[in-house]
Amino acid sequence: MFARKVIGLLGLTLFVLPFFSVASARAISHRTGDSTAVSNLLLQARKDAMQLRNDAEDLQSFNRSKMSWESHSMKLSQIRDDINSLGVLVTKLNQERTKGHCLPRREARRQALLRYACLKA
Repeated sequence: MFARKVIGLLGLTLFVLPFFSVASARAISHRTGDSTAVSNLLLQARKDAMQLRNDAEDLQSFNRSKMSWESHSMKLSQIRDDINSLGVLVTKLNQERTKGHCLPRREARRQALLRYACLKA
C-alpha cells in the first residue's frame, strides 16, 4: 500500500516535471531574453526528473525481486531527498517568475500542453 502511494507520488512528480524540459528552456530564453539563471534551473530540474524516473524504476524492480526492507528504505530515502531538492528548484523558479523573467502564463500553459500532447503521442 505504501509503495503504491510512493509510486503514485513519483508518477505525479514525473508528470509535472516534463514541463521544465531542456528544449523549452532554450526556446523560452531565446524568445524572451530570460536570464541564464532560469535556463540553468530548468536544466537542473530536467536532470533531477530523469534521476527520479530511474529511482522509480529501481523501486518497482525491488517489488519484483527478493530485496530486504533496508534496501527499500534506502531507496525511499534517496527518492525523498531528490523530491526535496526538486522542491527547492521549483521555489527558485517561482522566485524568478515573480521577477518577471518568465513567459506570460497563457503562453507557458500553451507550451506545456503542447509538450504533454507530444509525450502522449
